[in-house]
Amino acid sequence: MRLAKERCIVSSTSHILAIMERLRTCSFVFAVLGSIIIAPQDRSTTKAARIDELISRYQQCGYFNGSILVAEHGKVIYEKGVGYANMRMHTPNTPQTKFGIASISKQFTAALVLMQVTNGNLRLDATVSEILPWYRKDTGSRITIEQLLRHTSGLPPDYDAPEFGDGVAAARHAEPEAFAQSVCQRTLVSEPGTRWNYSNCGYILLGIILEQITATSFDEILQSQLLRPLEMNDTGMDNNSLVRLGGAVGYQRRPGPRVCTRPVY
Repeated sequence: MRLAKERCIVSSTSHILAIMERLRTCSFVFAVLGSIIIAPQDRSTTKAARIDELISRYQQCGYFNGSILVAEHGKVIYEKGVGYANMRMHTPNTPQTKFGIASISKQFTAALVLMQVTNGNLRLDATVSEILPWYRKDTGSRITIEQLLRHTSGLPPDYDAPEFGDGVAAARHAEPEAFAQSVCQRTLVSEPGTRWNYSNCGYILLGIILEQITATSFDEILQSQLLRPLEMNDTGMDNNSLVRLGGAVGYQRRPGPRVCTRPVY
């Protein structure tokens, strides 16, 4: 979900990104733990020191830039900011740096949808057309909530659509519903329920559906149903202000020594 209606995080069009106080990079943590297990070490060396040594190597080779937190049995044993949140401004990363989490926010949307299902306010077999009367009937009457959740709606791949970039096409549709009406009603590429295709549009539609059935903004649903109860006080919606307020800029490593900025999807 875009931490916020898929629209939120999915594209720089809506510019609503989910933010987290600490970035937990699971694959990297696995690499760290793997190194701890297999590498012979002096018994006096602490895990934190060994982790720091490994991270320093990754940083020196240009393979890691961000913030890391490692916890063991519920206790934080290591946390550190590495490199720069903004390379142009030389703003360093710290454990408190906020990052846009892009499509990781889809899990928040999915959780909120399933909570509505559990509460009896929504059915998994309900169709898009039942809830969003403006959506094209020939496809909306065949796509269910469950299929949107599972990326089996039949909607075409959309990750390379210009509307999901940072150019003129994206700027035309800043609001989620306007974006969905323009971009997310394309002809299906497969019969709903028969084929998996990763879909940003599917989660944009789920965010709009949540607002429709609750008559509440996605931001408030997110805060009241998930973030406040879980005391996730450093997570929330970014209304286009993340970088301006000192949050991390998104970067993409490409062949060669240069690191390029890119939109965060």
